[in-house]
Amino acid sequence: MENARWYRHGGGMEEAWRKPDLSKGWSPFTASTGVPSFYKSTFNVAPTKETGIYPILRVKWTGLTRGMIWVNGHSLGRYPEKIHVDSLYIPEPWLMDGSNDIVVFDAEGASPEHVSLTIDAASREVIRTGEPTDGKTPFVVPQENPPRDLAAKNVGNLAYKAPVNASSSGSNETAPPKATDGDVETAWRAAGKLEPGQSPPWIAIDLGKPVSLGIVEIVWEGSSKTYKYILEGSENGKDWTKIGDETTAVPTSPDSISDLSRLNFKGEPYRHLRVTLFAGRSPSIAELRVFQSAK
Repeated sequence: MENARWYRHGGGMEEAWRKPDLSKGWSPFTASTGVPSFYKSTFNVAPTKETGIYPILRVKWTGLTRGMIWVNGHSLGRYPEKIHVDSLYIPEPWLMDGSNDIVVFDAEGASPEHVSLTIDAASREVIRTGEPTDGKTPFVVPQENPPRDLAAKNVGNLAYKAPVNASSSGSNETAPPKATDGDVETAWRAAGKLEPGQSPPWIAIDLGKPVSLGIVEIVWEGSSKTYKYILEGSENGKDWTKIGDETTAVPTSPDSISDLSRLNFKGEPYRHLRVTLFAGRSPSIAELRVFQSAK
């Protein structure tokens, strides 16, 4: 509902940027209605130039409970914010020369009599982006998500992009190479679930030559505490020897990711490694990492 008594009298435009104040000239307000309510008012601002430096204008929601605020039909967002702030920023392009509308929705119908406009100590520079600001320098929009240097993150990891195969996979997006691509945000997932009586799923990597094992890390999609597995080594990829399981994984430091199993070795030489899963949230591994022994 619109509270027709919420309005503003006068206010010089030349003072708007220096003293934006919604409290002056407001009519009296009653106590909170206790029901969701809309309130509407107006405020004046000085004419905006096409470009230039402007102070940051914010709406301070003093006295309100929770809800949303709009200026000239544009949503400023919800209040209160999850971060520790007490006001919402008004983008300069949304402001109009002269009178501007402000609408407040409060979930509990709290009175907006103490709502005010404030000027932040910082400022904002408004520029035109339709053409380069410097004729000799092209205008380039930076990538929203720049590519990550996975090779740099996997220095020393002998399993990085190593040949790999598995008992099965759910789809091309969860194929075995996802476990050796160096990216913990991708994963190999076996087809189906871990069911009693069925052959357990496995994934195996070929390191290309015998390697003196130092550390083998298994990054799981779920909590490492739920998985039961064995790690096997082989020289030819056919004859396998068990070299570790969940009971031989060493405790990780408190700042390590919780879905990591780390197994330490003393230089045992193996070319092929295989992980077979017997229990866990799902038969899936985000990354297999292998590091050579320093000895």
